[in-house]
Amino acid sequence: MREKYAKNTGSDEIDDWELCELISSLKSKNRFKRLNALFIIENLNDKRLIEPLIELTKENDRATKEYALYLLAKIENHVLCGDKVIKAFIDALNDENPSIRSYASLVLGDFGDYAAAKPLILALKDEDEGVREEVMNALSNILISMGTRRVAGKI
Repeated sequence: MREKYAKNTGSDEIDDWELCELISSLKSKNRFKRLNALFIIENLNDKRLIEPLIELTKENDRATKEYALYLLAKIENHVLCGDKVIKAFIDALNDENPSIRSYASLVLGDFGDYAAAKPLILALKDEDEGVREEVMNALSNILISMGTRRVAGKI
């Protein structure tokens, strides 16, 4: 089914009408339709999907939210989407579900963006020990990333 949405050229890009169809499915009230659309777009890495995915991170459905966060992280790694994606993960640090807070910490650490440092420091007070451990790892990764950038800038 994924092949229906990718051009025969093997490209990760899709046509505008295909994108509209997928975004419509992402906005559906039907959970399974949303999850199926998420599954289809997993290998697309298309910047045009950023906004609809960010909206899905605000859903009450845990599976939808987790999958949307996963895809945002994956797209971010390919196309460097920037502040909006990082903000979505910072917002996820306040989610009621500890697994989502933990995943958000993990991804923010992988991004290595200094903008996440303050929210992560605040998350050190999280009630869940696993989340706090992931937050400490994320902060370490950000500090390492900052040092690497400073050294790389001097070479």
